[in-house]
Amino acid sequence: MPKPRKPTSLHLVTATLHPTKHKDRKNEPQPAGKLVKPEYLSPKSLRELRRRIRKLPPDGNVLEMVALKARLDIDKRASKIWDSDSDVAFWLTIADSHAFGRWCRMTAELELFERDSAWCAQWRMLGSELGFFAGSRSKINMREGDAPKGESDQFYA
Repeated sequence: MPKPRKPTSLHLVTATLHPTKHKDRKNEPQPAGKLVKPEYLSPKSLRELRRRIRKLPPDGNVLEMVALKARLDIDKRASKIWDSDSDVAFWLTIADSHAFGRWCRMTAELELFERDSAWCAQWRMLGSELGFFAGSRSKINMREGDAPKGESDQFYA
């Protein structure tokens, strides 16, 4: 079975796009649009978790209550991370929304709880795929004028 074709966007990020070798890629789909916050990080979802916690009987399952409260804390923190970091990650598109949402949740979990090295490696790998670490950012092929102008210019100088 042949190796699957590498998407043009990855060739652009890794600076391996050859105009002669890759000239037949004109019709490749290009995701457009800004990130969209996943449903599980929405205020509606957070309200639903609070409602479920309030509905638990006081003498009910303690583990269920602790798990729901932990999930609420994680999702509240992840939502704040999304709100603060989604503008900084201007290179991400709507196709990256779910992965970025998952990375926000993993970051919140890492801030709130201790995790083992395998879990941290998954968090770091996903962050690298999204371009959040210096080693992966150096692979992003930016043209002059691609970075947004504004208060975050200090990060792109």
